[in-house]
Amino acid sequence: MPLIESRLSSSVVRTLSLRRLTWERAAQKKLDILNRLRSRLAIDLSNYRESTLESSFSERIFAELFDYTTLFSSASSNFEIYPKRYAGRDTQGRKHYDDFSIGVFDSNQSRVVVTVELKGPKADLDKAQGKPGDKKYEGKSPTEQAIATAELFGECEWIVVSNFSEIRLYKSGDNNWSARAFLDHVRNRDDLALLLAHFDRRALIGMSSQKRTNSGGVEGELLMTIDKLHPAQPIAKPPDGHRLVLRSGPNCVDPHPLFMVESAMRIAIKSTQEELARFINNGLFNSIDANNIRLRAHNGWLSTEGHSQTNDASIKIAVSRYLEVAVSFALPGHHIAMEPRGEGNCVFPTVHHAAVQLFFLLLREIVVHAGGSLNPGDDGSKTQIEAELLDAQELEWHDREFDKFQGTNHSSIPKSQSDVVRAGPFELKGVQWIKATAIRIMQELGVYFRSEEGGLLLDYNKLESKFWKLGPMI
Repeated sequence: MPLIESRLSSSVVRTLSLRRLTWERAAQKKLDILNRLRSRLAIDLSNYRESTLESSFSERIFAELFDYTTLFSSASSNFEIYPKRYAGRDTQGRKHYDDFSIGVFDSNQSRVVVTVELKGPKADLDKAQGKPGDKKYEGKSPTEQAIATAELFGECEWIVVSNFSEIRLYKSGDNNWSARAFLDHVRNRDDLALLLAHFDRRALIGMSSQKRTNSGGVEGELLMTIDKLHPAQPIAKPPDGHRLVLRSGPNCVDPHPLFMVESAMRIAIKSTQEELARFINNGLFNSIDANNIRLRAHNGWLSTEGHSQTNDASIKIAVSRYLEVAVSFALPGHHIAMEPRGEGNCVFPTVHHAAVQLFFLLLREIVVHAGGSLNPGDDGSKTQIEAELLDAQELEWHDREFDKFQGTNHSSIPKSQSDVVRAGPFELKGVQWIKATAIRIMQELGVYFRSEEGGLLLDYNKLESKFWKLGPMI
């Protein structure tokens, strides 16, 4: 069973996960909390009252792990966890309370953003409790109880249901879960970052309540995943092709003004195009007119797109206030090969796949430096890089001659068996590692392309020698 199943935009979720990998300073402490939870769940907790377990769970998991403030942990009058909040009466006149609400609360205002329903460690979240007509559970499952309570709150945006091991997230008004995770499966920093990207304070209610004005809205980062027009979303799926998405984590803690981001973006696009033009002829990179860039601003991001008639490929570049860079490419065909084979064969060459990765890595490097110096305490040498192929089901990779172990010879063409193939996250240690990182990404992606003999194990030295024309740039 996977750590987390998510029906939200995987590309945007990965962007949010990279933020946690970069910013989280208490990762080991939080992993220790989950280790203790796993130990407790391994013993019999049936002798403990559910209310006793709820109190400890909300304090440890929601306050310490997910960073929501309680009445006594907050340094101001604002707090974010409100236990046993009254939601209202249903059509039968019965009162409804949740186990606790998450939102913005103080003596003057109250806004519920998330309602939480907790059940015992062995509870089935989909099994009806009690019988129809009883006063306590009404014959509804824990999930149905939580949804009914959320409807009474009205303004509630998200619903969380948990039995201390499994935790689910629902968008208000949708009876199908958006994400579900198993807390006892979290083992490392990558797992933790993915969990936090779905359930922590930044994800569901946004910045700390102490920094909000009374009139300010509450907007968690996870809303990015359901905004189809958000710049962090990858470029639209091509009608007959696949997509390559490359992203980097944040390069600062405090957000930059958008005018600085725009300036950095314009400089970076022009400089990267000029640098790559020295070594490879690829109309895709020049499909965005560096002297007449049209940028779209939305929710702290800037983005631009271009399309190349030469190779029927498209590009989307997006940069955030935190100098996160996301570049996605819509590429033709369902084949990757070192060289196109045969007339009319729609193949995007491997050398161009390598070039677009170098384009992204070089662009990111220039954006960061053109965007101004890093904040005090920031460490640009620990930038996290990820790549993924989308729409990759049955995508073929023909470069068997560059397999490290040619003895297998791959009697059939290696294919992807998944719609999403991901490489990383990798830690980019500096500009001198750009080419090495690009080749490493290709090696990691290649292993997911399988034939009966195994994965496509691309040889670093063979790739490097083939891409000699790209070598001088780094």
